[in-house]
Amino acid sequence: HVVEVAALGQRVAAYLDDALLVEGETSVLDGAWGGLLIAERTLPATLKQFRLTGAEPDRVAPPPVGRLDVPSPTSAPPALTWLPTIDDASQTRFYRVFRSASPGVLGAQINRDGETTEATYQDGRLPGGGTYCSTVVGVDGAGNGSPAGSLQRCVAYRPAAPAAG
Repeated sequence: HVVEVAALGQRVAAYLDDALLVEGETSVLDGAWGGLLIAERTLPATLKQFRLTGAEPDRVAPPPVGRLDVPSPTSAPPALTWLPTIDDASQTRFYRVFRSASPGVLGAQINRDGETTEATYQDGRLPGGGTYCSTVVGVDGAGNGSPAGSLQRCVAYRPAAPAAG
């Protein structure tokens, strides 16, 4: 029999003769000890210990976010919502939100890294009226960002006039 242990990012899996035995996530650091218990019905159980070496770093970006929705036109600062992106190696940790005044232009990041962890963002800092375009990028635990500009939505923002008093 051939036993293999594979790691990518924080994902770890054990295989026996190319068949998946078990998989999961780990936060184990390089150089730590691991173990695999091998038991067969006709043989005594054996514990094989090994020192973990650095897994291949996660260099693959998460897929783009899906269905970015922005109400348009609006007189209130728009609330952006989207379908979350799922990163299979090191999990999606947060989202970067970008805004520009021109379609097709990424623009400037308007939130801080780590600030937006859910698939929604209230853009409460829009300047006066105009058309604004938003793009959302998912970022995984290794710092890889999903493709930018693959999904952008523009909104016509016309702030409500102050009430006369």
